[in-house]
Amino acid sequence: MLPPALASYYAALDAGDDDKAAAAFAEDAVYIRPALDPGAGGPGTATFHGRAAIRHLFAKRSARKQFGENLHHHEFRSVAVTGAECFVEGVGVIDETPFAVFIAHATLAPDGLIARYIGMTMPTPEH
Repeated sequence: MLPPALASYYAALDAGDDDKAAAAFAEDAVYIRPALDPGAGGPGTATFHGRAAIRHLFAKRSARKQFGENLHHHEFRSVAVTGAECFVEGVGVIDETPFAVFIAHATLAPDGLIARYIGMTMPTPEH
């Protein structure tokens, strides 16, 4: 079972509610994800510091929906929680078809908000 802040984050992200998704993060949170522009030097990661920067990332993500991107929702295959540490494995799904696999690790702050989040995504394997 996902901790409340992580459940709220994914539900809000899937619903396109950027403000609510960002509210799941601590003010000084760190968010690490694959780079949005991997063509600028190959695959890599991007790091966002603070809730305001994370909220800006979500707004950019939402804007890309106009171009047919990010139209998926998250389905969880495995969740492991130990204290403030949470690992998640799941798939991104469009029209009931998985198109990507993701893994994520979140560290929760003492108030239950997400203090650090790192997520990685790759295309769904054929088998």
